[in-house]
Amino acid sequence: MNKSIMMGRLVRDPEINYTTKKDGDEFVVANFRIAVDRKYSDETDFFPCTAFGWLAEFVEKYLYQGIKIVITGRMENNNYTNKDGDKVYGVRLCCDEIEFAESKNSQDDDEDDSKSRSRSNKSRQGSSRGKKSSGSQRSSKSSSGRSGRNSNYSSGKSSRSSSQRGRSSRNDDVDEQFDDMDYEEFD
Repeated sequence: MNKSIMMGRLVRDPEINYTTKKDGDEFVVANFRIAVDRKYSDETDFFPCTAFGWLAEFVEKYLYQGIKIVITGRMENNNYTNKDGDKVYGVRLCCDEIEFAESKNSQDDDEDDSKSRSRSNKSRQGSSRGKKSSGSQRSSKSSSGRSGRNSNYSSGKSSRSSSQRGRSSRNDDVDEQFDDMDYEEFD
């Protein structure tokens, strides 16, 4: 089994290439690189990614430098011989799925600290919340599906210590935000 899931930001705008297949059809390939923060250190890893066909068209239309995405795909060898005749070994993430990891509004909040963002989201939750379930402070998840768009965060606490929590490049407490996301309740 070969499956990878990575969340990170695009290092630069994607490079789009149109090629023609033997049958004359045009085929789209998107190449880009994402920066993935390590969970327990301040280091960042950079991974080359490739999308094909309709997914490459999606990349061309919606992705740009700095956007935070989640990619599901498979790692493949990307070995080739350079113009000097040397064998170059590498890997790339071939994308099967790409999802947005944050809404446009949360990108605009980059300069705000996490406490003020938490308070403003909490007040928005209160005004847009339908009925509350008994014994639970969580509201229904927005209808945006799995994309992670419009997810609301509250200011609850995670059971892990601060040294065990992941931090994003903005130094937000990502694990706390994830743990406190609203979940859809099933009756």
